[in-house]
Amino acid sequence: MMQVVLLLLGVAVSHAGRTCYKTLMDKSGDSITASKGNSIGTVDVQDVMIIEMTVSIGVLNSSPSELWESVLHIGNTNSERYPGIWFHSAAGTEGNLDGFTLSYGTTSNWNPWQDITAAGNKFTNNQVVSYKSIQTQDRLTIIQDGQTLYDGAWNPHPLASAVNVYVGDPWYEPADITITNLMIKTEESCSKTRRGEPIVGYLNSGESSGQTVTLTCKRGINAIASIYGANCRRGDQGSLPGGERQDGPMKEDCYGEKRCNYNVNHLSIGDPCIGTVKDFYYAYTCNGNGYGVNVGSVGVNEASGQSFTIDCTGKGRVIKVANAIYGLNCGLNGKSELDVSLDVENECNGATTCTYNIDHTKLGDPCPGIVKDFVYTYQCVPPNMVYMDEWEMDEDGYVEYDEMELFTNGSPTWTSSFNEASGLVKACIVVIGLFVIYGIYRFYVNVKGKKDLGEYQKLLNNNKAQIV
Repeated sequence: MMQVVLLLLGVAVSHAGRTCYKTLMDKSGDSITASKGNSIGTVDVQDVMIIEMTVSIGVLNSSPSELWESVLHIGNTNSERYPGIWFHSAAGTEGNLDGFTLSYGTTSNWNPWQDITAAGNKFTNNQVVSYKSIQTQDRLTIIQDGQTLYDGAWNPHPLASAVNVYVGDPWYEPADITITNLMIKTEESCSKTRRGEPIVGYLNSGESSGQTVTLTCKRGINAIASIYGANCRRGDQGSLPGGERQDGPMKEDCYGEKRCNYNVNHLSIGDPCIGTVKDFYYAYTCNGNGYGVNVGSVGVNEASGQSFTIDCTGKGRVIKVANAIYGLNCGLNGKSELDVSLDVENECNGATTCTYNIDHTKLGDPCPGIVKDFVYTYQCVPPNMVYMDEWEMDEDGYVEYDEMELFTNGSPTWTSSFNEASGLVKACIVVIGLFVIYGIYRFYVNVKGKKDLGEYQKLLNNNKAQIV
């Protein structure tokens, strides 16, 4: 009885009135100094874009001959601003152009900077500023040092994939600033967030070697799989075959860690196609998901027209697809890759073995005229886990992708739900549990008391009969 009460309360309470977030970019552990054209990675522009960062200013107007100095820019061109943030040469003077000058592009106006005004916002040399913005399809909120400077209606913005994030864009001189605690997030429905699934990432905006990816797990990184150079072709000159897994270096650096900044290095991995710009694709799971992770690629020639087979025969396991991308290398050519996870899931999920035929006439062509690769991630899991749609959040409301303790071999356990609850929730659960136990005890005492009273009455009746 107590276990049932804890399970029901622990699960029900943990999801009430919460907002879930998905991290698009986490540079919270990095210190990034602005320089011209300094791309720190890419993000997909979503309906909701949340940016948080700390900006340490050195010298304002560090390039006196320039009117604008770039701080942060999300966009692949100067006219894509999701947002663009600059210092004007008057950033340290009271007026319309003091402090940050921001442009959050919309579908009707790529440069609506003049609509954002804030009084008393001038900056000084060596100032440290905390910045947060929340942009939705109908509203924009800007918070600086805990004070809301702008909160008003805003026109819809376009969505885009694989958009560069610059700390110092290519079109203006960089501001003399350093950014720390940078996080870019989006909101998503808690009810549709699967927990414990493999986390998938990739690099495809330039040569991957020399770039860094960040892996995070609350309870430690478990299985890891990666491919360097899925776009390499048969016959390319290299020190290892193209398109094959090269997990070793990443595992050595990251296995068991709660946070790992992994530097992709062709010297430690090997170079599958010397002289060719290569993409990098990886997936990992967190402790609690004990089913490993597998990645594969198709890229010997154009992927469309080829097929691949996923095999999960043995031990009663079936296929659960986590991700599939057609044309990952399109990003190396300034185009966007195509996520085809749903199509592969529909064909392969729940099967013990599956052969998938890649067909651009059905999927679409993300970059016509370019020979494209194909990468995918899957797990072999018990059948009851294929369509499991459970979710969990931490105390801050963020989605926890590494939580699988609620399910052990596919069955619910009440202890993990109780352990993940807050102190107040735990106290309420314990009090209610004690009331339940006390109620059972009182019921038992009453029943036993009535039974004893009945025996005593029988004894009195017998004595009376003997006296008569």
